[in-house]
Amino acid sequence: MTAFRSIGAPLENDGSGTEPIEVRKDLAGLVTGAGVLPGADSPLVSGTAGWAYQVGRCNLVSSRGSSDGVHLWGNDGPVTVSTADDGTSLSAPGSGVSRVDIIYGLHPSNGENADTTSQPYFAVRKGTPASSPQPPTLPAGALELARNTMTSSATSTSSTGNSIQQTAEAAEPIESAPLTIQYSSEANVDMTGAANAWVDWLTLATLNVPSWATRVDVVIEVNAMTYSSPDVSAAWFRTKVGATQGTAIRGPYNPAGGYGSWVMSSTHTVSPGASLPLVFQARRNATGGVIRVAGSNNTIITAKVRFYR
Repeated sequence: MTAFRSIGAPLENDGSGTEPIEVRKDLAGLVTGAGVLPGADSPLVSGTAGWAYQVGRCNLVSSRGSSDGVHLWGNDGPVTVSTADDGTSLSAPGSGVSRVDIIYGLHPSNGENADTTSQPYFAVRKGTPASSPQPPTLPAGALELARNTMTSSATSTSSTGNSIQQTAEAAEPIESAPLTIQYSSEANVDMTGAANAWVDWLTLATLNVPSWATRVDVVIEVNAMTYSSPDVSAAWFRTKVGATQGTAIRGPYNPAGGYGSWVMSSTHTVSPGASLPLVFQARRNATGGVIRVAGSNNTIITAKVRFYR
């Protein structure tokens, strides 16, 4: 492996400089991978009154693989695709069979990978008609946007007999924007009989992990939490995401009935695409006592969540 130049690197004395492949590798470090960037039309692909598909406005990330970097590209208005990429019609298959069409986008690189142009395009690849049709294989570097299972009863790509599914992956900046969750309702946790045991107290949210993320950082801010006897000096707190627990911290010392405020942070390993509960846990070294979030005392628990690849 070798280092690759930045987008803004000055030319060398011999006139050489940053190559297109290096720019694509630079760009790959900014996004999660191939897919559709936020802000695209929805639905992105739709049928028409004839034998054509329409691709809406979008910004895309496509790639032939990590060694080739990524292309950032898109279109600023609807694009109609009226023939398959082999030049044949997109009309319905024969009686008794169905066909899978895949609508895709591709950005070639002139002079690389046997490409003869750098003009991006949208296309449709038709599968083989069959009673149980299979999806066709796309060319290298193609980004699947949608697929349609078309039956022989179709009279257009938007009529009965079509089933268009939006199948494009989502592309995102390499870090997600922070997600802020606030909890201020009355919620007690009774620690009676729970000495030295962790108790699930509050389920703050269900986290939908992006398809590219492998880690989530959670910062909890606690404002004016109240305690009954005994005091909170014997209480510990931590977060749990799915089955992974964060670092435990001891609550600040307060007399019975007092208030406690603090900030705690933890990092959790997550599985891409998982749906996991974010739970606030409590533990006491001594049996007894009640810890509570008291809305009447303006108690607020704020969780700030950010995903990382």
